[in-house]
Amino acid sequence: MNRDNLNKYKEAWAKRKELKGKLKEVEDALSNLAETILEEFEEEGISQIRVDGKLFYTRKDVYFSLNEQEEASFDVLREHGLGHLIETRVSSQSLRSALLEQERGEDGVPQDITDIVKRSEVFRLQVT
Repeated sequence: MNRDNLNKYKEAWAKRKELKGKLKEVEDALSNLAETILEEFEEEGISQIRVDGKLFYTRKDVYFSLNEQEEASFDVLREHGLGHLIETRVSSQSLRSALLEQERGEDGVPQDITDIVKRSEVFRLQVT
């Protein structure tokens, strides 16, 4: 057994652990700053600002999920041409895509579908 490789591995493992800790600190700081900045955007009534050549802007993500994974919910989806989304469970990403498309459409999302899904919005700070 080559102990040099074991020692190198041990050192790399320790370095990875240290970097993961530092990365978590940075991620937490970014999350806190983003929350504060989004609140400031809202208070000032803006949705974007350019600083030092970087565009900071809000992006709204919309998510849908079924309130309950039961046959009655699946029947409603089938009635509205969304039965292809049903596997053993309903794919949240596929449901999101289909319902966003319906939201953008003339008729919107049918009421009986809105009754069986939970709709949530998440605002994120983006930098380009």
